[in-house]
Amino acid sequence: MGVLSYFLIGFYVTRPSASRAALQAVILNRFGDFAIICGVALLVHRGLPLELDTLSILPPVMMPSSFMLLMSIASIAKSAQLGLHT
Repeated sequence: MGVLSYFLIGFYVTRPSASRAALQAVILNRFGDFAIICGVALLVHRGLPLELDTLSILPPVMMPSSFMLLMSIASIAKSAQLGLHT
C-alpha cells in the first residue's frame, strides 16, 4: 500500500511538493504498519487469539487497553486522519 501511495501521490515528478508529499505518505504508512505489528505482538505475548471472530466476543476487560491504543494509532496513521495528516 505504501508503494502504491508513493507512486500515486508522487506522479508529477517535476513538482518538488509532490515528491515531498509522497515521501511523507510512505513514512506515515510505515508508522501505521509498526503500530499494527506491535498490537499483534501484544496479543501474542498475552496469549490472546488472533481471529477476529474470537476477539470480537471477548469481554472488554480482557482486551488490553494498549492494544486498543495501538490499533487506533494505526488506523489514524494509515488513513491520514486528524493529527497524522500532511
